Amino acid sequence: MKDLSSSFKNIAEEIKEYAWYEVKPYTELDWKNIKHYLFYTKNDNYLLVGYLRGDTSYAVYIIECSLEDIKNEEIYKNIVGIAKGHIADRTLYSTQGYGNPNRIGTYGLVNNNMVTIGYINSLFSSNWEICDIISFAYEKAAFYSEMFDWEKFSKQMDVVDEEAKEAQWGMGSYANLLEYMPIREMDFTFMALSKDEYAKKQYLRYIEHLGREIQFQGALR
Repeated sequence: MKDLSSSFKNIAEEIKEYAWYEVKPYTELDWKNIKHYLFYTKNDNYLLVGYLRGDTSYAVYIIECSLEDIKNEEIYKNIVGIAKGHIADRTLYSTQGYGNPNRIGTYGLVNNNMVTIGYINSLFSSNWEICDIISFAYEKAAFYSEMFDWEKFSKQMDVVDEEAKEAQWGMGSYANLLEYMPIREMDFTFMALSKDEYAKKQYLRYIEHLGREIQFQGALR
């Protein structure tokens, strides 16, 4: 278990000078209602991250841990203690940039290689909810691996990939899979946990495509 918070820039004082903050500053109620999220990372660990108002540009704490850490009640108490300490100290870290927990869902996986496991209601009470959220993520991955037609999806990806080869940077548009927009918008990142290697490969292939599409659209701007 590691508290990664200090590796990010603490802007708790700096943010008070921002124009939007003067209009709508954080309140005591905001600090009492931190949004806690759990991510799965490419190094086979988890990140617990707290956000204010659900705004993922800034984090109150960022703690890395393993599943074993979460299951261990003593270690989990330490995790909770660290999170509470950051909340009490009113810390606020800027998490903008590649590899940082500033995106939730599909674009978090596209930009940061992090699977959004879920939102945690009762971080401070016990570790059971987090264990259930992780278990449920794997169950969803298994369900959609079996129920979704990944072979059809793969063939359509082949067509899109061919169309994308004709795209010219800075001009026109990039081939996309509008038919599968719900997969992008509704956070199917749990598919990265699938034990069905074929289904997992096709989903991650889609994530790679979205990454290229975002870069292409950025070049147009």
